[in-house]
Amino acid sequence: MEQRIEYRFDEIDRRLDKVEARLENVEARLENLESRMDTAETRIDHQGNRIDELIDICLALRHGQEIMSAQIHSLNERFDKVERSMDFFAGRIGIMEKDIYILKHAN
Repeated sequence: MEQRIEYRFDEIDRRLDKVEARLENVEARLENLESRMDTAETRIDHQGNRIDELIDICLALRHGQEIMSAQIHSLNERFDKVERSMDFFAGRIGIMEKDIYILKHAN
């Protein structure tokens, strides 16, 4: 009877050892997963920062584009005024349309 009880205790000890080994394995996996989660969170934070930087760059580029568009519009208006002035003065001094075309496009 004592041998049987001792055998049962040995069996329980072996099973406990197996359970402890599995538990240690699970704990190691959990630590690995936690480490991976920390790495993923760090990457996500970096990506978020990069996205914020790209948004700021896009807004700056859009602002620059609006400024350039306004400057081009202003230059076009000035060019139109210069062309009208050239046409007016060319007419005053008697230059023909063909001569004005040649003068305008002679590069």
